[in-house]
Amino acid sequence: MSVVVVGLLGLSACGGDKPSGLPVYTPGVGGGSSPTATSKWTPEQEQVIAGYGRFTDLQTAISTKVAKIDMAKAHRVAREPFATEYLQQLDETLSAGFVQKGKVVNTISAVAVSGVTATIKTCVDQTHMTFSVPGNASAPPVGTRPPTMAIVSLARQGGSWLVAGFKGDEGACVTG
Repeated sequence: MSVVVVGLLGLSACGGDKPSGLPVYTPGVGGGSSPTATSKWTPEQEQVIAGYGRFTDLQTAISTKVAKIDMAKAHRVAREPFATEYLQQLDETLSAGFVQKGKVVNTISAVAVSGVTATIKTCVDQTHMTFSVPGNASAPPVGTRPPTMAIVSLARQGGSWLVAGFKGDEGACVTG
């Protein structure tokens, strides 16, 4: 059972483009509780954050079964090969009957933009959610890991920023 849940929780296995080597702009202390733009970001950083927000919105919709897995929708928020790897992991989790309850909270602490690539450093807090198999009392809800730092790689494609990779488990962090 843990292998299936790891498919959704262990996004660090999806390599994608490595974010190393980019200068990081780190604003003052604090950060939003979700991937939304605030006045401390430049307009370009806000666009990057909005791209990540569209990705997390799709992830939540699929994981809570509000939306079905749709490659066309995935390609609007994620770049290949990450989009396919990511959807395969979601499919494995959902095929096992798991459904997300609750939400993931992202606290973005840094955004770096270099040409057509960008990275986001975010604290991913999954403590407000579980995975369960609806209608199966013998399958108790599966908890999630404590908050961890993640690095999200994005690439500009046309007028949008698409997630190109996700590397989690980059150390403990505190949200909010």
